Amino acid sequence: MPSVMPPLSERQFQAQVIELARRFDWMVFHPVTAQKKGVYATFQAGDKGYPDLTLCKAGEGLLFAELKTDTGKLSAEQLRWAFEIEQAGGEYHLWRPADMDAIVRRLSCTAR
Repeated sequence: MPSVMPPLSERQFQAQVIELARRFDWMVFHPVTAQKKGVYATFQAGDKGYPDLTLCKAGEGLLFAELKTDTGKLSAEQLRWAFEIEQAGGEYHLWRPADMDAIVRRLSCTAR
């Protein structure tokens, strides 16, 4: 009987994407989220909803990636960032665990 893998948490998925990006020599920026007394907070200056990852590799691009579980939804602020990045000519991705093949293709620079 085949085993069913539990769904990845966003944190687990993020760790996989960061590891993959580093394997393909991308620079990675991720604003750190902290938990205090059961409440999560990302300390930042600027507008809420900034994408989870900013990735940069000379000759391959600068991209912004929002990471969600298979059922996670974008907030209004995250949708605004996606719109603004794309309208400014930036490369924006909403990535979910089911997108791993496409993520590998993009980060290995075989798909642009």
